[in-house]
Amino acid sequence: MKKATVTYTAPKGDSKMVEMLGHTFYDGQSQEVVCEDANMTRLQGNRYFKVSGVSDYDPEQDAPKPPHDDKHKGKAA
Repeated sequence: MKKATVTYTAPKGDSKMVEMLGHTFYDGQSQEVVCEDANMTRLQGNRYFKVSGVSDYDPEQDAPKPPHDDKHKGKAA
């Protein structure tokens, strides 16, 4: 998967909002997008989207960690 900042620029006379790849983009507003590599390539090849800061993304690495159980910390057995 890939992660990047994506900005949509609407063509003159066209809608100021577009939905693509499960995201809603508004003209001139950037947003963070996480998607499969092939979809990132599609965005990069579309002249109405500016894609910057592309990096690899691992959803498991960014998942919230379970709370750490400290109730036995410091107690002698």
